[in-house]
Amino acid sequence: MRWRYLILAVFLAVPTATAIQVWPQPPVFLIPDGRQYLGDDPANRQLLFFFDSRDNLPPSIERYDADSGRLLSILQLSIDEKSTTSKWAMVDSAMISSDLGTIGVFNLGVPVNEQFLRMHVTFFDALMGRRHAEESTFLVADRKGFSPNGNWFAMVQGRGQLTVINTKTCRTHWHVGSPNVESYQTGVCFSPDSRYLLYQWAVDDESARTLHLLNLELLQIEATFQLPPGRWLCDWRGNDLWSFEMMPYQPYSNPIRRYRHSFDCKTLGAGVADPLLVREYIETRTPDRLFETDSWVGQFESHVPRQPDWAPLLERLQDYFGFRLVRTPAAIYAGRVRIIDRSTKTVMFEKSVPEARQCRLAMDGKLLIVNTKEDSFDHDLFAAPATKREKPPKPFEVYRTDIWPRWIWTTLGTGCLLGAFALLARWRHVVIRRRRLGEPGA
Repeated sequence: MRWRYLILAVFLAVPTATAIQVWPQPPVFLIPDGRQYLGDDPANRQLLFFFDSRDNLPPSIERYDADSGRLLSILQLSIDEKSTTSKWAMVDSAMISSDLGTIGVFNLGVPVNEQFLRMHVTFFDALMGRRHAEESTFLVADRKGFSPNGNWFAMVQGRGQLTVINTKTCRTHWHVGSPNVESYQTGVCFSPDSRYLLYQWAVDDESARTLHLLNLELLQIEATFQLPPGRWLCDWRGNDLWSFEMMPYQPYSNPIRRYRHSFDCKTLGAGVADPLLVREYIETRTPDRLFETDSWVGQFESHVPRQPDWAPLLERLQDYFGFRLVRTPAAIYAGRVRIIDRSTKTVMFEKSVPEARQCRLAMDGKLLIVNTKEDSFDHDLFAAPATKREKPPKPFEVYRTDIWPRWIWTTLGTGCLLGAFALLARWRHVVIRRRRLGEPGA
């Protein structure tokens, strides 16, 4: 009698273990759609999002609790209500400094008495919501980012004019080149103390190897350095510089190789390649400094769109039994995110996502924020107006990356199932034995 229960438990344990192993990880919470992720505040355990409804309402900064997803506060930005210029939102229409003190809002529009499209820029105090200065317009530009203290903002106007803007006055502080002359500029980094700008700018490929160290207070070049051919500057942290070189192109990915250089503003060391970052995707408009530390590395890979891992198995089972219970999803995964421990080289977390380029890691890699919008990545500067979207955007999904591995949950699930059936078999054995012996209470 007892063996029949155990055999039944084994037959049930196999599909239970399979279901636990392939069942997709649910998000810990969702963030409403129509927003843009700005960054995280680890000290207060908060996630910052930018929301602009485009319905004649002021844009706002929303803070969510990083543990529960609860909305904590809404800070409205003081916009210029007298502006008569028709504007369109840009992709990633807001950027925030790393100290979370300054936010820039960017729109596209045609100013009065002009015929050409220009970029409208407004900088705000991200803690109080006050506007630093009146809105300014620039040629449509490639935005490079803020200095760490938020006082400077770097962009490339037109085809090649590298410009640094004072965010307090929203005026040009320094520039090099001309917007009408194409240049080989890619690397732009501010020093950790925001005193220097290190950049690559040249009109030919050979001289683009030169790094220029600009003192932002004195507005003079203090030193120049040389990178090997094909290298481009991408980050500056502490006494380390990071450069990268493009590898042969592959469909749905942009493979690179990254190098770490020692740098003290006087000498530039030889670059040492990081093998864990060979296949990382570099998003040229957004710094990748949040995606790797001294203890872990976040790999963001793009691939051919495909179905979830369990979809083909479900399709074969439905074809085998001759009926369909559910409709298998279409190809929705075009990327994969991994977190790898630097010391052991083991994969600590791995998840398939709709678009790897839309994912961000927060809270020192403890949270993965996935933007599930289907049409979220577009090289066009325009963002589709809310009234013309064919499909409404989907919410942000937030996942924990420090959960237990699947094999632990599978072992616990099957162990609990076998233990429950073992106790049931034992109880049935005692009841039947009492009945046979005629014991009272049986």
